[in-house]
Amino acid sequence: MNNNLGANYADKNHANFAPGNQATDYSDANALGDMYQWGRGSDGHESRTSGTTTTTAAGDDPGHGDFILINGNWRTTANDALWQGVDGTNNPCPTGYRIPTEAEFSGLGYSNAAATLNSPLKLLLTGYRTYASDIPPVDVGTYAFYWASTTSGSNAYAYRISSNNTATAAYVRSYGHSVRCIKD
Repeated sequence: MNNNLGANYADKNHANFAPGNQATDYSDANALGDMYQWGRGSDGHESRTSGTTTTTAAGDDPGHGDFILINGNWRTTANDALWQGVDGTNNPCPTGYRIPTEAEFSGLGYSNAAATLNSPLKLLLTGYRTYASDIPPVDVGTYAFYWASTTSGSNAYAYRISSNNTATAAYVRSYGHSVRCIKD
């Protein structure tokens, strides 16, 4: 996809809907998109301003749209099968699209934020949502984290972008990170 999930440009119900548009600079709020907890579907928690709770979910669907504040997994027990492929449980991507793997992100070859912005993907410094409090996303314009579908023990991989470099690393699944879907 040419925009992050939840970006105003990709939201047909938003006044700035323009699916052909992509960000031209880091301050383009219409391209930032939502912040997903790893493995969760589109249930409202991904909104940058959703409510919060400290109660973990017993299953794959928490039954509410609150962002779950916990240092670890938003589920009581991990489920590594979430977000696996186009038919993966809780896949938030449109039909025929999926979350990229850690290897696919690692293979992009971009060196820093300037390279990701100037690439065809137009990956922005979207910030992230922390599991520690109900504050809105932090470090917008400084960092970005894009979830991968690949897990690592109790964590999951994300593609991290800063002004100096890019890398993939494992993070707790309760962080709120951006999602960029790819066509399978």
